[in-house]
Amino acid sequence: EVQPELAGLIYLTPDIERDTGTSLFNMKKDKTLEDWDKTIGARKPLNKGDTVSEEENEEKWEKHRSCFIEKVRFENIYNRLIMYDTREFHGVNSYYIPEGKDDRLTLVFFIEGIRANKWPLQRVREVSIGG
Repeated sequence: EVQPELAGLIYLTPDIERDTGTSLFNMKKDKTLEDWDKTIGARKPLNKGDTVSEEENEEKWEKHRSCFIEKVRFENIYNRLIMYDTREFHGVNSYYIPEGKDDRLTLVFFIEGIRANKWPLQRVREVSIGG
């Protein structure tokens, strides 16, 4: 199976809270994929739609987010396109929608099978300056 190289999304809700965008994260140096996997497992009841108290939900999210440091934040701006490597840790910043406003709507897509002899950064590094 081919793994997509890029993920992307377009924000499609006009007049929405800008903080409902997306962030990319680095895993903290003292954390491992095993730590992250445990926090994902702890959230499975919520993901399945089981009833979870607000306090329990907050506790599980805090534990999960404690594995990461935010490195890039994209605000939710109508018609904005963002793209990132599918191996990046990513997540929504907030699901808060004020009463009377439309829900967060995005168009998500993936790109796979990119073919190139060399990536742009490799080509730039090969160019000698002044020489």
